[in-house]
Amino acid sequence: MKEFPKIKEVFDKFSQNDIEIIGIVDVRGKIDIKKFIKDQNVTWQNIDEKNPLTINKGYNVNSWPTTYLIDPSGKIIDIDLRGDDLNNKLELLKLAKK
Repeated sequence: MKEFPKIKEVFDKFSQNDIEIIGIVDVRGKIDIKKFIKDQNVTWQNIDEKNPLTINKGYNVNSWPTTYLIDPSGKIIDIDLRGDDLNNKLELLKLAKK
């Protein structure tokens, strides 16, 4: 949750023609996911990890959030960007802004 403000900043700054953010909700307790997402002001798409169609095996996810920066061809170009690092990387890639 600590990363949400930085992720939201990036999501609001860059054009969704160039980036997309998708969250996988890690539900360790009994919470209302929809309420949690609303309360945290999460505006990007989210997938329930417990949904049988959600595939997260093979991605070496061992902490939350784990981030993957994936280029349009599907190649992973960076992982685990935290804080300002995600914004700085996207700036270096010269992605379009809103």
